[in-house]
Amino acid sequence: MTSELTMIDYPAVVAAQIAAITAAVRRPGVLDLSVPSCPGWTMTELVTHAGEVCLWWTHALAEGGLEPEEEVVQSLATPGADLLGWWEVRSAALVEVLRATPPEAMAWCWWRPEERAPVAEVAGWVAHELLTHRWDAENAVGAASPVPAELGAAGITEFALRMLPAQEASWEEATGLIRLHATDLDRTWDFRANQDGPRLLTEPGGEPAVLVAATAGELDLLLWRRLEADAVTITGDAALATAFLDWVDFS
Repeated sequence: MTSELTMIDYPAVVAAQIAAITAAVRRPGVLDLSVPSCPGWTMTELVTHAGEVCLWWTHALAEGGLEPEEEVVQSLATPGADLLGWWEVRSAALVEVLRATPPEAMAWCWWRPEERAPVAEVAGWVAHELLTHRWDAENAVGAASPVPAELGAAGITEFALRMLPAQEASWEEATGLIRLHATDLDRTWDFRANQDGPRLLTEPGGEPAVLVAATAGELDLLLWRRLEADAVTITGDAALATAFLDWVDFS
């Protein structure tokens, strides 16, 4: 799985997502628009959040493995009157530090017990977070560009390796095998649930109780709750599929 997450040029992906967000939010009159994929948010709140994401990870990448100081980050997290100017400064700083930091260097992260990971791994998480918000922004102002297949596949793996293990709720649903099938890549991910919830299997798990099929990009957006279940093909135990898709707490 590590090779799948590191074979992509993530600094370039981050730069591309930031450019696309900027293009979307620079359109006249869009900052007061609601963001359908982020209920309760306007585009102003989306840009503010994305800027805070850039700010946090800029500091995390620059601290040599130490957790950023919350007070320092928060002191810079108020956009002021020039929201878009603030966004462009904060997002450009992230791209700069990503390009300047060796991929094998260590940076703080939240998903490992030791709270440290190679920069290449952290860059994958940051890229996917910004890709998701790029989709949010474009979807709010018109048609969103699809998620490229390999980025979608990497996003599925990010979800499986980061989000699923982070959940603390107990799993009270059936324990059948859940399979995701990326039809454009002919690639599958198998998950089996126990009392700790669904977990990605390292080997194929046999006959699935439910099969969820779509392009890799669509599966990625589905897992991160940007698409509804009716946007993909679900075969088999629909209740198990719903439980799996609803289990992660994004709040």
